[in-house]
Amino acid sequence: MNYDVSVIIPVYNTEKFLGQCIDSIIHQKGVSIEIVIVDDGSTDNSMTLCREYASSFENIRIFSQENQGPSKARELGLLKSRAPYVLFMDSDDYIAENSICRIMDRVKQQDTDIYQFNFAFVDEKGVFIKQTNLQPEVVVGKLACTQHFIKDENVSQCLVNKIFKKEIFRDVGFSDFRYSEDFYLMSMVAANSRKIVTESDLIYSYRQHPSSAVHRPFSTTRLDAVRAGKTLFLHYEKENPALSKYAARYIVRVSMDLAIKAYISEMDRDIKIECCRVLIEYYNYFYRSPASPLSRQGIKMRLFRIWPKFVLFIYSARKILHNLREIS
Repeated sequence: MNYDVSVIIPVYNTEKFLGQCIDSIIHQKGVSIEIVIVDDGSTDNSMTLCREYASSFENIRIFSQENQGPSKARELGLLKSRAPYVLFMDSDDYIAENSICRIMDRVKQQDTDIYQFNFAFVDEKGVFIKQTNLQPEVVVGKLACTQHFIKDENVSQCLVNKIFKKEIFRDVGFSDFRYSEDFYLMSMVAANSRKIVTESDLIYSYRQHPSSAVHRPFSTTRLDAVRAGKTLFLHYEKENPALSKYAARYIVRVSMDLAIKAYISEMDRDIKIECCRVLIEYYNYFYRSPASPLSRQGIKMRLFRIWPKFVLFIYSARKILHNLREIS
């Protein structure tokens, strides 16, 4: 069967929300959809549920791998997908009723490589928290598309609020980063794109809950965000030096944010100190980099450059005060 779009879903221990995710796709009308589920080594009943769906719907296919993270699961899903367009979803999220048909009509009419839409953050029960504020825009040309994303202008750095023409992933390798894997991959596929269309429609619901990646306790894998930025910086230095300054700015911002989060985390003290040391080194190197003019950065960023321990102390004190208020 010829499908219009493949929906690729990495699954890892999300049995609580998985049914709503799959239901939101299989009930879409007016478009032919293939659902590619990749089990990333789940240990709960997620795969039992997936197999039940697959036995009832012929457009659902399941593949499995040992736990390697969502990036590698998406790579396998993309390899196995059979449609000319792909949509990546997280297995605890869901998409608006009959929205894929409307999106695909626009994608084909405008012959776009990436179609981007707004998404809402919702809580564990699906209650609205906030949403992105992307505005209608059309970007044309490979260089313009590359600049558009790395400058972080009217874009989101995640995969799930976009439909992609599958061919733009050709020769793009998926990373093994556990954090910021979307940022790295999006930067690479944007460079292969001729046209990016952004619309303001609110289509996708991105669920926030205690077991979400962003809410897990701080660990050293978070440093992948900086490593992703460095990999991209080195790529731009070789392929397009004019863009390397934007990767450097990303590294500076992320290094400071992660150093603060590491310092106030509950990690072992020695590991915490080593994390902060590495992050401060990244920060100082790329702050001083000729590729990264940071004269217009905020006070916090400048202060962190001069006196990082003081900034870390302030945030640590704020956390202590916050905890005391909660106790009282």
